[in-house]
Amino acid sequence: MALSLIVNILIGYHLQSLLSEGRFSVLVDAEYPKNGSMQLLYDTGKNFNNTQQVTAIVGKGRQQLRFPFQMRKGGQLRHFRLDFGSDIGINKVEINSVAFYNDKSRLFLLEKSTIAKRLGFMAGISDVQENAAVFTLNVDTTPFDPYIVFDPVNELIYPKWQRTLLLVLPWLVLLVLPLLRWLGELKEQGHYSLLFIGLFIGAIPLKIAWVTFASLLLLAHAMLNGYRKRRFQFGPSQIALLVFFLVPLLFLGQGEASKLAIPLGFVLFSLIGVLVDFSAHGVAIKKTYITVFFVLMSIICVSWLLLMLYSGYYYNINWFNYFTNIKSNAHATLYWLYYPHTTFLSFFIVIGGLFCLDLYRKGGISRVYGLMYALFALCTLILLGSRFALLMGLALPFLYRLPVRHLSRWVVPIWMAIFAGIVYFIGVLDVQREQLWNVTWTAFKDKIWLGHGTGTSDAVLPDHLLIDKGGVDILMEVNHSHNQFLTYLLENGLLGTLLFLAAFLWLFYQFVKQGNKTMVLVSFMVLMLMVVESPFRTTTSLYTIAFLFTVFYRPEKTIKAAGK
Repeated sequence: MALSLIVNILIGYHLQSLLSEGRFSVLVDAEYPKNGSMQLLYDTGKNFNNTQQVTAIVGKGRQQLRFPFQMRKGGQLRHFRLDFGSDIGINKVEINSVAFYNDKSRLFLLEKSTIAKRLGFMAGISDVQENAAVFTLNVDTTPFDPYIVFDPVNELIYPKWQRTLLLVLPWLVLLVLPLLRWLGELKEQGHYSLLFIGLFIGAIPLKIAWVTFASLLLLAHAMLNGYRKRRFQFGPSQIALLVFFLVPLLFLGQGEASKLAIPLGFVLFSLIGVLVDFSAHGVAIKKTYITVFFVLMSIICVSWLLLMLYSGYYYNINWFNYFTNIKSNAHATLYWLYYPHTTFLSFFIVIGGLFCLDLYRKGGISRVYGLMYALFALCTLILLGSRFALLMGLALPFLYRLPVRHLSRWVVPIWMAIFAGIVYFIGVLDVQREQLWNVTWTAFKDKIWLGHGTGTSDAVLPDHLLIDKGGVDILMEVNHSHNQFLTYLLENGLLGTLLFLAAFLWLFYQFVKQGNKTMVLVSFMVLMLMVVESPFRTTTSLYTIAFLFTVFYRPEKTIKAAGK
């Protein structure tokens, strides 16, 4: 962490000094349909204004326009904006390249194919041909003032892949030897299942395609294992997962068969559970899981510190306003992740905390390690802003202290009470969800028993909702209900929802019978997650939950575990 902080702070301050004082120029290769003008406005922390703009006269056709300006000491560049003038006769502008120079060198070059992809905002534009960088101006807007605003200048100079590499490189270097040592232990002990398990866990915060690929590799290994050993085990978890798939299948209704691609993950992990018994590797799997998320949390914390120390300037984020709009600002912390869903990531982190409690009780990790994970988890949950996960994380140590027989009596009533409280006070807790849930409930009442069909939420619900938030109307995009129970009711009706709940509660009862405290609490947290999100509508969350139910549904056997 310290190494990453030092390296990135040095680079950050170098960039600040580079953009703070001196002579600069922006060179724009553009094509106008007639004579006109173009203005370059540059933001130095005081937003765009008339005192920080340069105007160039544009002739008909293609030409290169140079916008020179000088930065005085005390300022720092943040954004560039190009205005296309106020002549409504200019209805189309083509930009072939944009380059930025200081008095020594070129700092960045945007070519035609990348210009439209590096825009943060635009106004007065009715259409954009991305690869051709052709902007069709909306001449019907009043006043007519079309312009484009580029991404923050730090992103233009250092693309995302460079900033990500600089951030995570110390971890990649320092983890090489432990990883090689772990692989050596797996080879020596012949526990190859743990290799594929590790690949899956490591893929969770990455691209969805990587999670799917890792799952398919795990399935291929399981099929080979089943072929060699000729031993198959069909337990409660496999039955429940199959029922979870049957709900969207049987109640497909007007939905398209392609909508079953994500729920098919239930079948995939049910097959894996039939072919491989993971009970002998429970400790090792939990250690692998908490190691992956410990590393993830440490990178998130460093990324946030860097945001606060220097890069937050480019996004108008500082120590004081980060938490006022945390849902948006948290993504500036997670820019380097392919899967920056704050609620699901927070849920996965809390699961790691549960594993730490279990491992500490069994002597698998030290008290210091467990406390360090708890500290990093608390910091990360606060930074990501998931109230649900923070509540779960704080309640988990108290719930874990209860014996299973008492826990089983309390978690369902606790869940019901919290569920009722969230529904009753949703207007106070989250205005956007309140309106979305009301719209979903109204649509559900049109087809109570069978629902509208699997995957039809985006078709049944409106594309956008106008939300009054703090006296300001904001437009919210809609594609699902952000509540898995409402999603089931809307798409699969009351019958489908009851079938799912019956299978889930039956599986919960099996965990109670086993005395499997870990999975009793995992089930409780999944039920809680379903109140505030729709985890079974996205690949990563569905696959991860199915993975947990697959590898931990049997009581663990006590053997020497590979890996740390």
